[in-house]
Amino acid sequence: KYMENKTKYSAGEFPMLSKAHPTKVLVSEGEMLYIPSLWYHRVTQTCETVGVNYWYDMKFDNPHWCYFNFLQSLRKVERQGNGTSS
Repeated sequence: KYMENKTKYSAGEFPMLSKAHPTKVLVSEGEMLYIPSLWYHRVTQTCETVGVNYWYDMKFDNPHWCYFNFLQSLRKVERQGNGTSS
C-alpha cells in the first residue's frame, strides 16, 4: 500500500511527509468524489470500475496552474542534476 508506512521514506527526499495525513474514502455505487484541482491523490478500485475525470474548475491560464508547472519543472531539473529519475 502506497506510503502507508511513512517511516521507510527519506525525510530528506520528502521533507513535508511528516505533515501528511492521508484520508481514506470509500465511494459507493451512484456516488462521486470531488477533488479540487491540483490536489495530490491516489485512487485504488476494489472491483471493476469506470472512472471519469472532469476538470471543470481548472483554469489552465490561472497563475496557480502556471506556478505549479514551474515548480514541477524545477523539480525535474533538480533531479536530473542529481542523477535521479523523475
